[in-house]
Amino acid sequence: MKKFAFALFLFGCAVLSAADTYQVSGRITSPDLKNVSICDGEKFYKPNADGSYNITFSTENAGFIYLELPSHLQAENGKWSVSLKPGNNKADFKLNKISVPDKFTFIHGSDVQYDFLKKGAELANDMAEIAAIIKEYNAEFITFPGDLTLFGDREQLDILKAQIVKNKMNHYALFGGHDRYRSKPSLRNFADCIGAPYFSWYYGNIFFFAPLSEYTSLPEQPSRARQVRYIENALKRLPAGTKVIVITHQPPLVSEQIEKLAKAGNFKVLAYFGAHTHFHNLYHESGIPVLISPVLRSHDTGTFTKQLRLVNVDGDKITTSTRLLNQKQRIEPTLYGGDKLLVRTVDFLKDPESVSAVFRGKTVKLAKLNQFVWGGTLPEKVTSPNGEKIAFTVKYSGGSRQKTINVKNISSIQWCAVLPVMQRDYPKAAIAGDKVFVAVQSGELPAAGGVDAYDIRDGKLLWRFRQKGADIAVPAASDGKTVRAFTVDGVLLTLDAATGKLLRSKQLPMLKHQFNTAVSRVQLAPGKVLLVTNQGAHGGQLFCLDSNTDAMLWAKPLSLGRGALGQCGFTISDNVIYFSGVGCFGAADLNTGKDIWRRVEKIKSSPGEPLVCADGVAFALRGRLLKVDAKTGKTIWEQKPGFPGSTRTTGGLVLAGNKLISSSTNALISTDFVSGERLYRYNLQPQKTADGSLYNVLANTAKPAMVNGKVIIFGNDGIVYELDPAKIPPKEIFRTGFAFKGHPEIAGNNICAVGFDGVIYFCR
Repeated sequence: MKKFAFALFLFGCAVLSAADTYQVSGRITSPDLKNVSICDGEKFYKPNADGSYNITFSTENAGFIYLELPSHLQAENGKWSVSLKPGNNKADFKLNKISVPDKFTFIHGSDVQYDFLKKGAELANDMAEIAAIIKEYNAEFITFPGDLTLFGDREQLDILKAQIVKNKMNHYALFGGHDRYRSKPSLRNFADCIGAPYFSWYYGNIFFFAPLSEYTSLPEQPSRARQVRYIENALKRLPAGTKVIVITHQPPLVSEQIEKLAKAGNFKVLAYFGAHTHFHNLYHESGIPVLISPVLRSHDTGTFTKQLRLVNVDGDKITTSTRLLNQKQRIEPTLYGGDKLLVRTVDFLKDPESVSAVFRGKTVKLAKLNQFVWGGTLPEKVTSPNGEKIAFTVKYSGGSRQKTINVKNISSIQWCAVLPVMQRDYPKAAIAGDKVFVAVQSGELPAAGGVDAYDIRDGKLLWRFRQKGADIAVPAASDGKTVRAFTVDGVLLTLDAATGKLLRSKQLPMLKHQFNTAVSRVQLAPGKVLLVTNQGAHGGQLFCLDSNTDAMLWAKPLSLGRGALGQCGFTISDNVIYFSGVGCFGAADLNTGKDIWRRVEKIKSSPGEPLVCADGVAFALRGRLLKVDAKTGKTIWEQKPGFPGSTRTTGGLVLAGNKLISSSTNALISTDFVSGERLYRYNLQPQKTADGSLYNVLANTAKPAMVNGKVIIFGNDGIVYELDPAKIPPKEIFRTGFAFKGHPEIAGNNICAVGFDGVIYFCR
């Protein structure tokens, strides 16, 4: 019956779309044709013994062919695919023999996706830096897994292709959903400008498979069925034991079909490399690692989002690391306690081999604490309020750099601790009793995530929990007795807060296949563990678990609307959950998960946490800031103009007297909480290029915090501000040079925040 239905589907597609016929002939000149195949986007053909070929096929989408090559052959001038016009075409190829190392490195990029007409200089700089990284690390090629442009304009694709060619990159770029919007048929612009939109090749005894993952979004329905058959045709040909690496825009859309074929064909998928979600992540599908890379644009998740993965392949073993783009020879020192020195050094190309500081004629060799942070103790304390000059020397392979900086002691910092890896997403500390707990997410292979515990008095490391193969998805939570953390694969870990010993672990079924768990939210309530996750077609959902048994307490999860990335916020007050999601916001009973009231309106995903006060609840929604009656949800006031924000950028709210302070993107806004009148808006500014950080856009300013009657702002510019609710601009307390993305945590009169650099800052 299913086969009959599928046949009807194909027949209907054929009726709806007119297919063009493509004829292509030519000759492949090669020292060896044994394992050379020609693909028309669905079927594979072998050339004749003399290298000639003649193919005829039909498709309603753009026509193209590509050559699938063995590891020891390379297409001359990078010509291995050709875009075709309906009718007769001629395409010749020349292949050369190359040597392939047993171990090799390639680079995985991600969505490029910004306006190259307006930002041509930025694109040129990005591509030049990528080319330098390829050369420095002897990378064999770079992959760009789709969404190369905002809308698939031919002019934009041509500009990108020209830069890739100019920088002589051996590249493999494939089609993503954004690349079709202004193309008819959907694959035409991409095929004409870039080449084959999906393809496969061999390198170093690895079969690299780059299918089109978003085929379900193609408006030409037969192309969807054609893509399904292509995946089957490509993988069924593989000899048993073949090692496969999959490169595609959205791995979850094709992983099930690929894994079924792997079981039947006995080939081995080593890893998936994807993109789409615009952040750095690692999870597993059926035990296979899936690595998602952040977008190569700066305007939707802010500073330090332009990252490249270096992927090292050695047989079955894959290891990865990260390079940051747009950073040039930066040295960022922080001094606290008078003599405790941290120095962050970053460059897009090379990591330091050593860092030293000369202070009052004495040299201090600093210890490496993570990829970017070095630390040590000065021989004497800096006592002058104006600071003192320290000469820094950074040595790296092939050279060194020096910089003398006037360094002031930051009296507001009580202690710092440094995590072993930088924190790319939204790190947040959990404070309970006399301990500070931080979940660590590496996003790399091998996974190095876990939970660290520090003494709240001096920042001393008390214990470090690591579980082989695990990475942590969300901030840890603690009630003082236990620590709760979720792995990226949906396993709830329960640790002893005193020792870090694993008490129990439980796979939560609703968290399987969660490629976006890095942005889920977790919170503890008496006897309860609450978790927000994205359930694909089901959208954002809030689950409630029993804290003693990990069993579900609610009959059904609380729906937070249907939309990407689970961008939802919630706050608990008097056994009521106030929530914001996608297309909805409202209030629900904490004990049952049932709605008390809900407003279903046209709003985009809103991660800001509602603020509950005696006379109402304030909601920071994307595009809207409003105050409602807590019992009914009726609007008390809504601020005009609208509230700024885009994907994952809504910071949060805090009440300072009768003034509501809100942060979103780079904007700080003060509002009269009674009337809703906007008092002022102040925009934080990007770092100056003179500081060595280029093309950065502020976004994701953390939630404001009230400490000792003061409003404290942790900015994406790496600066900590004190804000007077009555006036602007805010006062700078200290700067780090590295973004704060996660919300700060308050402990009495102290405040704790985790920077992108992996440094935990505990401040008074």
